[in-house]
Amino acid sequence: PPIELLDEYNSIITGEADKRFDRVSGVNLTSNLNSNNEEDEGAEVITEESSNAPLLNSSGSMTVTGNISDTDGLPLPTATVSIKGTTMGTTTDFDGNYSINVNPGQILQYSFVGYASLETTVGASNTINITMESDDELEEVVVTAQGIKRENKAFGYAVTTLSADDLRPGGDTRASYYSSTPRRERNKESKKKLFVSKRKVNEPYMIGIVEEKDIKKAYKIYLTRRELNKEQLTYYIDMYDVFKGKDIVLAERILSNITELDPDNYELLRAYAYKLEETGDFELAEFMFKKILKLRSEDSQSYRDLALTYEAQGKYDEAETLLASIVDGSIYQDHPERRRFEGLEIISKNELVSLQNKLKKQTKGKTYDVRIIIDWNHNDTDIDLHVIDPNREKCYYGNRKTAIGGKMSRDMTQGFGPEEYTLKKAKAGEYYVKVNYFGDRYQKISNPTFMKVTIFKYYGTDKEQKEIKVVRLDRTYKNEMLAKLVF
Repeated sequence: PPIELLDEYNSIITGEADKRFDRVSGVNLTSNLNSNNEEDEGAEVITEESSNAPLLNSSGSMTVTGNISDTDGLPLPTATVSIKGTTMGTTTDFDGNYSINVNPGQILQYSFVGYASLETTVGASNTINITMESDDELEEVVVTAQGIKRENKAFGYAVTTLSADDLRPGGDTRASYYSSTPRRERNKESKKKLFVSKRKVNEPYMIGIVEEKDIKKAYKIYLTRRELNKEQLTYYIDMYDVFKGKDIVLAERILSNITELDPDNYELLRAYAYKLEETGDFELAEFMFKKILKLRSEDSQSYRDLALTYEAQGKYDEAETLLASIVDGSIYQDHPERRRFEGLEIISKNELVSLQNKLKKQTKGKTYDVRIIIDWNHNDTDIDLHVIDPNREKCYYGNRKTAIGGKMSRDMTQGFGPEEYTLKKAKAGEYYVKVNYFGDRYQKISNPTFMKVTIFKYYGTDKEQKEIKVVRLDRTYKNEMLAKLVF
């Protein structure tokens, strides 16, 4: 969101997170709670009842085991399971499994950031499986032997309360959530014809060189002007874009000068790596992202960037290891200095599940007709992704779910992104991608922000298509259409 709305936006998000975490604040955990996921279908608590008495330990306690998954049936690693009113708890493993010792009659709490929290009273069953749903449009839910109750908060949503009659017969404690109806603005774009912006670089060093047909003469102009602009990242990127249509080898040589500007400047190197990805040179991009990882090992985005270059080269095992370490939280263990960003885990999980589907390790893969991702090279920058669908409805941080099923990830105002738009079943028509750039926390005069836009069609399928576009941003980049996708 814009700076003037950021405090209010963060207070709402933080307040909701605090209300969830207050319920498990005393739990002894070995891994960070900031895991994140988002879905939009039913949530279930499944207790496998038995006519026999529960299996009790000598101390009178029992061991409860189970699995926690999302509504697609995919496991939720690092979800929290705690005993209410105590400091005892555990987290799920990579496959979503958990085991905990508890006394009959005690209450187990289940939480996962981005999902509605659940509670259930331990009865005769030694197995409790949980299916959790995104809390974007749901309030906190308490599951008890008497039924299901949801706290009603004044957020403009129709709140559903389920009684004991809504529970399945036969002893199963299973609750299905019905879609709530948010009274939200439709966020319609005007019906006028939309156009993709075609910005031209108007820097003085561009004069005469674009029109020059003779490559040797053009290169001589480049060399002459390089002395005056040798410290500017934009000079080498703009010159690359000029020469790639004249001589690609020469263009790549020009682009490589970025590494000499400041070999330890991770923001410059990230912009360079983005351009390499745009050109399809993933081998060299891998080398650069490895260097960035050494410079910025505290940023979880550094691991994801490298994983994606591995995947692009068919190095699936290496990519899977890195993505899994983000999703299960292992990159943060014993490394409290590493920054964990809310929303990154769900995006990485989408990528991990898609990758595992390619490796035939998942029977259910994440597939989307449309998937759009933005990343940026400057730390702590606020860029908002907007996608306008054929209904002219905008999907963005203020309208994260659209009528046709488009979904926007949580707003990222720290780190390097990403933000993600997904749509499972695309409606025929035109989809427009635009961004709002609100600037970064620290002004960079000579080196503006560069944003990478990755657009997928048929993501996660055999028909998958991918396009990468790198966009130079400045303070005037407001509400500009930067791409169009046609279905």
